[in-house]
Amino acid sequence: MDLHLLSSLYSLVAFFCVARLVLSVISIWTKISYKYALSKWIFQQKDLVKKYGSWAVVIGSSDGIGKSLAKELAKRGMNIVLISNEEEKLKSVSADIESECSVQTIVIYADFSKTEEEYEKIFTVIDGLDVGILVNNAGTACGLPYLFENMSRQQIWTMMLVNMGAATVMTHYILPKMISKGKGLIANMASTSSFAPTPYASLYAASKTFILSFSESLRHELKGTGVDVQVIHPFFVDTRVAENSKAPTLPKVLYPSADKYAKSLSTMIGEDDITAGYLPHQIQFAISQSLPRCVQIWMAADFMAVRDFRKEQQSRKDR
Repeated sequence: MDLHLLSSLYSLVAFFCVARLVLSVISIWTKISYKYALSKWIFQQKDLVKKYGSWAVVIGSSDGIGKSLAKELAKRGMNIVLISNEEEKLKSVSADIESECSVQTIVIYADFSKTEEEYEKIFTVIDGLDVGILVNNAGTACGLPYLFENMSRQQIWTMMLVNMGAATVMTHYILPKMISKGKGLIANMASTSSFAPTPYASLYAASKTFILSFSESLRHELKGTGVDVQVIHPFFVDTRVAENSKAPTLPKVLYPSADKYAKSLSTMIGEDDITAGYLPHQIQFAISQSLPRCVQIWMAADFMAVRDFRKEQQSRKDR
């Protein structure tokens, strides 16, 4: 074959590949921007109380995203059940909400790393409430980043019980009541690490992958019942979970405060099956998902490696 013709053919193929990539990026950007523009002007106006019910149960609401989201839901007219293992902080959040919004709050102190008696305490209090939204936001990072082998047995059990057990048991209790009334929303807090392995946060990422799989399976089971299941997967937000990573070095637009993130997320509640909840994070997610899996893992490892894990791994070999 003529070399000039072959070169032209390669150039043509390269052009079409680049053009396809550019068009794909434009398409993704347009869809995402349109959706988030709608969230400001249309979704935010929807009556959550009418759509789902008068009470929202927000787990992990003493701090961070849970606290901020509880306040945003209260602004939308929902009464709030605040649940966490930090009692004094919960009381403060409750006082803030009741002083700013004309809603009721209930405070429940519960430690999800403990026995089933903790759940019975919750069920006794919320029994009889018209629970429309359950936000499963319980989570612990157990001081990530870490090498898995260096975690204590207690840390391992705590992470599994809190990150996976709480959402599972709370959903199991509240779901039948939602099904019986034909409406409700289970909003499960996952993470971008749900979609790709995250070295130096291996168990944390695996626990969030569980939340994603559990939610998507449940959504299929609940078709036709009127109960929605939503997965929320933020990138880094300025909370305790992210403070030991490289996240604090990110531009503020990519590392929002919990208040800023929750304000955006509240407009997307119940609107997408899976959402990052915040436009810059949604764009980050779309870009990351277009990368080869090996690149995603490498980037995640690099971002979490705030310590020199290579030295720790070398010392392991030298033992």
